[in-house]
Amino acid sequence: MKKNLVKVVFVGLMMTFALGLVGCATMCVGKVSDDFKSQIVKGQTTKMDVENVLGLPDQHHPSGKGQTKSSYIEVKVTESIGYAKQENTEFWIIFDSNDVVLDFGSKPTDMTKGFGAR
Repeated sequence: MKKNLVKVVFVGLMMTFALGLVGCATMCVGKVSDDFKSQIVKGQTTKMDVENVLGLPDQHHPSGKGQTKSSYIEVKVTESIGYAKQENTEFWIIFDSNDVVLDFGSKPTDMTKGFGAR
């Protein structure tokens, strides 16, 4: 009888552990790879180069002097039993009037994917 109880408790603990592993998952949408970021060269990489890899931006804004700012939003959702946490990151690129990269970077944001795309 004791052996059966020990087996039941052991199996129950193992199932709880397994469900804990399965119950916590992370999903990323629209991630800009570090490899691609390392290939961007200011003053050389063009808007066409970027869009060929990343597609059209999620947001696109003129920013004076013929410059434009394009933003790609990375959505990271971490799900666990009972809750989900969402973190958005903006990968932004500023192009000059000739559509060549002037500057780029990334930062946390409240913007959402697909909002304001051209």
